[in-house]
Amino acid sequence: MKSARAVREECEDGGDGAAPHRAASGGLVRLTPHALEASAASLVRLHEPERMNLLGLLMRGLLSANLEDPGLRARALALRGSIDVRAGDMHVTLRFAAEGVHIAADGTSANARVSGDMKSLLGVVTGAGMIGPVLRGRVRIGGNPFLLLRVLPLIRARAGGARAEGDHPALPRAEARP
Repeated sequence: MKSARAVREECEDGGDGAAPHRAASGGLVRLTPHALEASAASLVRLHEPERMNLLGLLMRGLLSANLEDPGLRARALALRGSIDVRAGDMHVTLRFAAEGVHIAADGTSANARVSGDMKSLLGVVTGAGMIGPVLRGRVRIGGNPFLLLRVLPLIRARAGGARAEGDHPALPRAEARP
């Protein structure tokens, strides 16, 4: 295993244009220009998309929309770990790696867990807050809470662009009615 100093020197030596960035684990990781310039949609991948549940599809939509922001993209690429998200009978595992985010409906072991009913979890991602639902027991967390806090900005629904009020970045825009 490399020492922290060896990793830091390797990241700082330059030459290939990679930017050093601090990972969620506290160590430095190398973010290559290619990874930072990749489209957000290509960084968020579904395992077995034809069998993915609604929760996984919503998570992909939120992440893909938010990773269009270069700062959030760099943050996501620096994260390492996995989160098990459960809403009712649906569950997905979000795995953060150097290649991007992988979403699977396998429920394997994870570094952190969050669960609750769909209404409470949608409230968290739409900005209603997380502390209230956690204190009331509607949203339960476990494992590494710091990983959950680092992921929260990546899954928050953002207002922006030409979206009409009530539109959600994870859902297709409604067509105008005559």
